[in-house]
Amino acid sequence: MNMRRRFKALGIYRKLLITHAAIAAVFILSFAILLSSVYASLIARENQAAVRSVNRHIAQNVDTFFYSLIKLSEAPYYSRIVRAAMESGDADFAGPSNINDATTALFVQMFLSNNNIDSIYLSSEKLRRDFSRGYDSNYVYDLRSEPWYQDIYDARGVVKVIGPHPKYINREDSALVISVARSIVKPFSLEHLGMLAVNIRPDALDSVFRQAPGGVGSNIYLIDPYGIIAYSGERSDIGRPFAGMFPHGTEIVDGGKVKIGGTTYLIDEDNFCRTGFTVFSLTPMSQIYRGLSVVVLLCALIGFALMLLSCYTAFRISKTITGALLRLSEGIARIDAGDIDIRMLPESADEIGELTVTFNLMLDSIQSLMANMLDNQEKKHKAEMLALQSQIKPHFIYNSLNVIKSMAELQGSDGIADALSELSGIFVYCSQAGEEVPLHDELRFTERYLSIMRLRYFNRFSAEVKTEPGTENCRVLRFLFQPFIENAILHGFRKQDSTDNKIELHIRREGDGLIALIQDNGEGIANAALLKSINEGNIDGLNSIGMANVIERIAMRYGKPYGVRIESSPGKGVAVTLRLPVLTEAE
Repeated sequence: MNMRRRFKALGIYRKLLITHAAIAAVFILSFAILLSSVYASLIARENQAAVRSVNRHIAQNVDTFFYSLIKLSEAPYYSRIVRAAMESGDADFAGPSNINDATTALFVQMFLSNNNIDSIYLSSEKLRRDFSRGYDSNYVYDLRSEPWYQDIYDARGVVKVIGPHPKYINREDSALVISVARSIVKPFSLEHLGMLAVNIRPDALDSVFRQAPGGVGSNIYLIDPYGIIAYSGERSDIGRPFAGMFPHGTEIVDGGKVKIGGTTYLIDEDNFCRTGFTVFSLTPMSQIYRGLSVVVLLCALIGFALMLLSCYTAFRISKTITGALLRLSEGIARIDAGDIDIRMLPESADEIGELTVTFNLMLDSIQSLMANMLDNQEKKHKAEMLALQSQIKPHFIYNSLNVIKSMAELQGSDGIADALSELSGIFVYCSQAGEEVPLHDELRFTERYLSIMRLRYFNRFSAEVKTEPGTENCRVLRFLFQPFIENAILHGFRKQDSTDNKIELHIRREGDGLIALIQDNGEGIANAALLKSINEGNIDGLNSIGMANVIERIAMRYGKPYGVRIESSPGKGVAVTLRLPVLTEAE
């Protein structure tokens, strides 16, 4: 309350300055907050898209990486000796060392084809022999001891990619390998002949992940179909269940997010078909919104600069307004001292300038009145009346009508109040300058006129006004439709007992012209010769000054082919068609 009293006690200059600065501060602050939130949303959207793009790229790289190993696992089918020995069960059909040499050659070819291979294992059911080779010369392996052996066996030739498992069974210090394994089967019969496993070390996937585009600080994991981490930036995570990455108390957040240990992460995953593996990423939301602090700082600096500019603008505007008001105040003080010869030059064309002009006019009036007082009291009285009349402006009439309207509403005379409201609108429209106006203004004037006429004739007729969308801003001549509507009401609806009288005003575009159709269902015009004369451009026989005025104005303003055409027959009403050009701005 104390602040309010202090504000009231301030001068106009300080009030304007404080008000303008406060409004500018609210606007600039709101704009900065909006800009920051929009940019934050854009940053988050772009970084989330970058995360998904990296995941998809890694998924495609992993698919491509394993596809070469999957194709390489088909090598036993293309070795004639190895395949024949596995199908027949006879290792010595082409010599005792034939099968050993053939498997050795096969393994060497596979090693040379892909330098990511760590070791290879091949078993033959009919030969009851196992063949293996690795960079470790003592590599011995038995695939049958693996828990996933039965899955490979049941797949009957379909390749499977097995996630991290020990290279050697029952050895605690065994390195982890990822296996591309398949059952070797006989074509068509799918008879099981043996098993092949091609092993790679998880670090062979380093190149796959390095080829991915730069991300936004995500922790990326490669998960096998059994939920085991096959690859991670942290080597200690490889071989661990992925579920262990989410300790007890992990909170699921809406929008694909998870909260771990007080940090919120964005979750994204991408599956691929050849291996059944999944690329899973955890990205801290702080990384998703990285760069936002710079934007906030930039917005703050821009807001501060705009605030300074706004304060300077407020200072200049306030100074301009209060300076003019102070000069007016000084002029009034000189008048109060008896100096009525003072005149002030308007320094602008705004409201202050108009006030200055009015101030000078007031002084002129005062001087004129004082001069007339020297003649006689009668002249003084007349001069005062003329001065008062000369100061009457249209808005005084509107204010008077509004006062009468308010009195009518208070007394319950709604019809009079409505009529005065419409009449006030008509006075406003009539006082406007310009020969052409927007169509919607002319239609509003027409509707006000129709409202008054309906009150005058106790709603003995109805009216309908329709416009084609898009034509409301076309410019037309003022007072274009009222004379024809007035003629229909006064001459077309003469029967006092008729209650189905109707007037329609429809406006549409037709080619490059604007068509206005005014029609009624009144008595019509029986004089066919008069109609023909009017339609040919002869308006001498027309007894309506308003209609003749509209026809002549259209012809003078626009020329041919624009104009007015009237059609009628006795008892069937009158149809007036106005063809006008389509004008979208004042000419």
